[in-house]
Amino acid sequence: MWADNETQTDLLGFQVHADLIQSIVTDSRLLPITVGVFGDWGSGKSSIIKMLQNSLESENNIACIYFNGWQFEGYDEAKSALIHSILLELGEHKKLDAKIKEKAANLLQRINWLRLFSVGYQTVVAPIITAQIASMTGTFPMAAPVSPPASSDKSPDLADVDLTELLRGNPASQGIVGAREFRSDFKELIAETKLDSLVILIDDLDRCEPSRLVETLEAIKLFLSVANVAFVIGADQRIVRYAIAKRYETGRIEEAESRAAGQLDLVTDYLEKLIQIPYHLPRLSASEIETYISLLFCQLRLGDDFKHVHDAFLASRKEDITQVFRHQEITGALQHHDVKLLDVLASELAWCSSISLTLSDLLKGNPRQTKRLLNALLLRKKLAEAARIELSDQILVKLMILEYLQPELFSQLYQWQSAQEGKPQELEALERGTQSADGQLKDMADKILKSQPGWQTTAVQTWLQMVPSLVNEDLRNYFWITRDRITGILSGVAAIPLHLRNLLADLLDSGDSTILGETEAQIKTLLSDEKLVLFNELTAYARREPGSQNAIGVWIRVAQMLPEYIPKLITVLAEIAPASLNRTTPIWLVRIAQNVPGHKTSVAQLLDKWARESNTLGIAAKDALDDLKRER
Repeated sequence: MWADNETQTDLLGFQVHADLIQSIVTDSRLLPITVGVFGDWGSGKSSIIKMLQNSLESENNIACIYFNGWQFEGYDEAKSALIHSILLELGEHKKLDAKIKEKAANLLQRINWLRLFSVGYQTVVAPIITAQIASMTGTFPMAAPVSPPASSDKSPDLADVDLTELLRGNPASQGIVGAREFRSDFKELIAETKLDSLVILIDDLDRCEPSRLVETLEAIKLFLSVANVAFVIGADQRIVRYAIAKRYETGRIEEAESRAAGQLDLVTDYLEKLIQIPYHLPRLSASEIETYISLLFCQLRLGDDFKHVHDAFLASRKEDITQVFRHQEITGALQHHDVKLLDVLASELAWCSSISLTLSDLLKGNPRQTKRLLNALLLRKKLAEAARIELSDQILVKLMILEYLQPELFSQLYQWQSAQEGKPQELEALERGTQSADGQLKDMADKILKSQPGWQTTAVQTWLQMVPSLVNEDLRNYFWITRDRITGILSGVAAIPLHLRNLLADLLDSGDSTILGETEAQIKTLLSDEKLVLFNELTAYARREPGSQNAIGVWIRVAQMLPEYIPKLITVLAEIAPASLNRTTPIWLVRIAQNVPGHKTSVAQLLDKWARESNTLGIAAKDALDDLKRER
C-alpha cells in the first residue's frame, strides 16, 4: 500500500510546476509577491510545495520558511501563529548570522501586540484619534467622550502633533502602533540579511476553520510590501472564497438578491489584492493517470530497483512532457539495468492501461483519490485471497468506483443482486439503456431512471458503459468482501470534501430556509457528482428531520436550483409519513410547480394525497392545491 501524504518523490511530473513557481519567487523584479497554488483537495498542492522547499533550500542566498496552517489550528491567535513561526524560523535559519538572529529574537518578543490589534480599528484606533484631536482643538465630532481642554491662548498646530506618540500613550492602542513598528522593523531586518529572497510557504490553509483561514490571510498583508519577501499559498480556492465570503458577510438574508453581485465582487477583489499570481493546478489527464498508477505499482513491487524506473521517467519528462510512461517504457528501463520485470507487475501494468481512462473521468484526475482507491483495492484483494475467492480486478475496481461515487446506488445494487443470486436484471436494463430492443428491459430502465435520478447523472452513465460489462456476472463474492461497509469505502472524507461540508453547514444553519447569493453561486458551480452528494446529504437530513421547516425548506430550495433532482425529491416526500411533515411543506412544493416547468402534475398528485389527512398538513395541502388549480 501507499502512504497518503505529500511527497518529494515526483510520480506526477509536478517538478515542472515547482520550477516555474521558483522562477517567480526568486525574480527580484517581481518581489514582493504572493503566489496562490490552487487546486482541489488531493490534487498535489502540498507535494509541489514540498518540492519547491527542497529546491529553494539548495540555493545560496535564498531563505525558505515552511508554515502549515492546519498544524497551528489550536494556537490561540492565527495571526500571531504565522508571525511567530516566521520569526522563529529566521532566528534559527542556518544561512543567517548571529546578529540577524538576535534581531529576529527581539522582534519575536514583541508580537503580543497582535492580539490587541485584532480588536479592530473601529473599536480602538478611531475613537482614540477622535478624542485626542478633539482635546487639542476644542471640537468634539460625534460627541467624543472626553473633557474639554483647559483654556489656552493658542490651539496647538495639528501639523506638529505626533499621532504615534498619542496612540502609544493609550494602552488600548498598542496594537496599531505595534503593527506599524513591526512592519518597519521587519523591513530593516530583511534588508540587513542581504537575502535575495525570503520565501514563505503556507500549506494546508484550506483545512483550517474559515475564521482562522482569514486571520492568516490578514497576517500575510503585514508583509506584502516588504522588499524581497515572497509568499506561496497552497489551498483550494473554493474554500478560500467561502471563508472570505463568510467573514465579510454583511446585512440580513432578506437583502441577499440585491447584495449577491457586490458580495462576489468583494471576494474577488480581496483575493486579487492579496494574491498577485494565481496558479491553478491542472487535473491529470488519462495518460498522466496511467503513468501515475503504473509508477505507484512499480514503487510497490521493485524495491531499490524502482530508482531505475523513476530516473527514466524523469528523463522522459524532460524530453517530452506529454509522453506516456507505461508498460513498454518501464520494461525498457529495467532491461537497461539487467532487471527482469516481475510477472505480477506485468499483469498490474496491463491493468493500469485498461483502467486509466475511467479513473481519470470518474475521479476527476485527482491523485489522492486515485491512490486511496488503489489502497482500498489492495486491501480487498488481500481479503479475497485469505478467503480463497477468485475475483477479477477490473470488475472489483468498477464496483468500487460506484461505491465511491454513489454509496446510495451501490447499496441499491447490493440489494438487487442479493435478491437475484448475484445477477440483477435491473443492472442489465440500465447497461442496455432505454433504447434496448428488449421491451421488458426498456420499460424497467425507464422506470428506474424516472424514480431514481442518481442513475441518470453523467458520471454514473459513464460508469455503466465502462469495461467490463457486469451483465451475467455473479456479483455475490464481490459484495461479500464489502459486506461490512456498504455505505462507502473512503470514510466519508472523499465522498464529502471539506468545501461541501462547509456548504451543507451553511445551508442547514440558515434560519429561515433562504439561501444567500454567494451560497447559491457556489451550488451552481459544483461539478455534477458534487451536486448529487450535496442533494443526497440534504435528502438524508430531511428524512431525519421531516418536521423541520428549515430542513425541508432548504432541501426544496436546492432542488429548485438543481431541477434534475426534483423527481427524487417528490418521491422521497411521498415516502415520508404525512403526520411528521411540517405544514409549510405544501407551500414549498407549490413554489416548485410555479417556478420549474414540468412538475405540476406530480406536485398536484402529492398535494391531493396529503389533502386527505385530517391535520394541519392536510389543511395546508388543500389550500396549496387550490392555489395550484387556480394557476392552471
